[in-house]
Amino acid sequence: MILSFSSFGEVKSILGYFDDKSYWLNIPDGFYKDANNAARIGAIFLLIPDGYDFNSAPAIIYSAVYSDKIAKDAISFDVDKFKSRAPQLTVKDTQKEISSAGKEVLFKEFIDPSSKQQPYEVVSYVQEGDSVVTVVMSAFQEKGYNHLLPAFINMAKSYESSTIKVLNKSIQSTAKAATN
Repeated sequence: MILSFSSFGEVKSILGYFDDKSYWLNIPDGFYKDANNAARIGAIFLLIPDGYDFNSAPAIIYSAVYSDKIAKDAISFDVDKFKSRAPQLTVKDTQKEISSAGKEVLFKEFIDPSSKQQPYEVVSYVQEGDSVVTVVMSAFQEKGYNHLLPAFINMAKSYESSTIKVLNKSIQSTAKAATN
């Protein structure tokens, strides 16, 4: 489930949650959320550049969660999965940053220019209890990937979390009331 927030003059943020945890990140300038396609692909949220839709976007950002894993295992799982699909894939060394809230954020880049799907991808991993929150940026061209990478890293570094429960029913009722 997601919520997004913004006020005039403030940074846009997006809130995602799973189990008994919630987390939020600052949305890079020039992106909007696409809840319908997020649900279709099983993502917690999906961001698309302004002026594009899911099928035409030069890059997308989405979030998912690995349950009952540690970050190191989630990274190994992703490396093995991507390498099995594309043995020529270049996997860059894991980089570590610290979020504004003091959380360790690990980044792994997966590059395969010959791939027709997601040839340039970076995944951020944040340990949340027994789960790992991932935020992924996928791009179709190296130039766009390199251009968006700093904004994506800043987004991932804005990661904050809470154990405050978010009630699905309450949010859905509020969302329905707002659209009616």
